[in-house]
Amino acid sequence: MAVRKPAPSTATSAKRRTRLGALTLLTLTASLGTSVVLNLLAARFDYRWDVTAGGDQRLADRTVRVLNTLTAPARVVIAADLREVDSRARDRVSDVLAEMRRRTRNLRYTIIDSGSPRGVEQYREIVGELVDAERPLLREQSASIELGASGAASLAAYLNDTLSPALIGAGEGVSAGTPEGQAAKRQIE
Repeated sequence: MAVRKPAPSTATSAKRRTRLGALTLLTLTASLGTSVVLNLLAARFDYRWDVTAGGDQRLADRTVRVLNTLTAPARVVIAADLREVDSRARDRVSDVLAEMRRRTRNLRYTIIDSGSPRGVEQYREIVGELVDAERPLLREQSASIELGASGAASLAAYLNDTLSPALIGAGEGVSAGTPEGQAAKRQIE
């Protein structure tokens, strides 16, 4: 004679489904919460590990020291026709600049594709910004150059109008009849 198991009651089955659903919901919520927290931590504490044997993916110690000395914002601008640049080299430069940026918040960088109309426009904008930022120094240096040019023009006028005729006159006054006179004449000419 076969023993028959009693059929599970619908109340027990409903409890199991509810418990299983709650457990699934709890697991999904915990997983989602963990993912959010890990992403927030990763964004806040951006760190990379170089696991290559030779440390190929690390910045050089000298570069790190230079970056640590930056006390004011610094800007690196690279302008190139990116169509002409090897994509691996471009990616490597971008990676190094990003790593440098991670090391210090005082560094900004911009890569401009000078082979595109937008890149040419960006380049002009940056040059304009640099001129505006350095305008007092540029004016000072321009004034120094103008002063030097004025001094050079004055010296040229003196040499041409005063000294040269005097030397020519002195040369004409030296007698070439003696060896000393010939040597003096050669010196003046």
